Amino acid sequence: MLFAVMMFILFIARGLNAVFIKQAQEDQVKSFSDALLFTILFAFFQMVTIFLLPPYRPLHFDWVFLIYPLLFSVFFFLCYILMMKALDTGPVGISNAIFAFYVIIPILAGFFFFHEGISLWQIFGIVLFVACVILLNFGSYSDKNGPKQGRLSGKWFLYIIGATVASGLSTLVSKFAMAAAPEMDKEYLLYYNVIVVLIGIPILLIRRKKLTQLMKSLRFLGVTLGAAVTQNVGNLIFVMYVSTVSAATLMPLMGVLNIVSVLIAGRFFFKEKISKTAYVGLALSVVAIVLLNL
Repeated sequence: MLFAVMMFILFIARGLNAVFIKQAQEDQVKSFSDALLFTILFAFFQMVTIFLLPPYRPLHFDWVFLIYPLLFSVFFFLCYILMMKALDTGPVGISNAIFAFYVIIPILAGFFFFHEGISLWQIFGIVLFVACVILLNFGSYSDKNGPKQGRLSGKWFLYIIGATVASGLSTLVSKFAMAAAPEMDKEYLLYYNVIVVLIGIPILLIRRKKLTQLMKSLRFLGVTLGAAVTQNVGNLIFVMYVSTVSAATLMPLMGVLNIVSVLIAGRFFFKEKISKTAYVGLALSVVAIVLLNL
């Protein structure tokens, strides 16, 4: 029962997270430097709000363990900078459907570098992923600003694939971190945000004029805070079950919940409508996510 409740909370959190990030992008994030500022502020709000969420316990520090959040912070930067640019050139629903395939990276890394097996089902899942990308890329969509025929290509494709790869690499780092020290789950989520903020201080100083403009926008601060809280909720639920629930159950379930919740959020909040070709791609993406984790 508790697991079902947590998955429902995750479903809501993922959908709202996508909405908040898209609203932040629409309001203020237009360039790569804007995306950098958003990522730093996003990490700052995550760092602050992580203390408000369970589990409530004393936090520990370990110098050796810092290598994991340090690596994660690099991929975190890349992921969100590219994701913000993807949302600037494509729909939130389809972008997040592609993004859900970050699980391919740990699978391929395990096969090529750690001599882990790869099943026939996972091979089928990867083939389906390629088919999904082709179908989604040839699809079209419309939103509250009108039709966007032919926009799902080029820069959008490069941005969302780059963000997906960066997310997959960060997941791989998280896998190693939790295997090395599962009791440091909350510390891990805290440390990587602290590192991102520290790395970002020179950028904030260089871009202080734009930073001042952002800080004066209560709407932007509000949606960035909302994105941080919902991201923390999703992260905490993930680390809560990653070591106790089978990966073959948890990963496809989270992937499908993410795709469906964001698709609903995109339709409800941004009036996104996609073509039949894109819908076929989305349906195949759900099947592929399940196959990748068998």
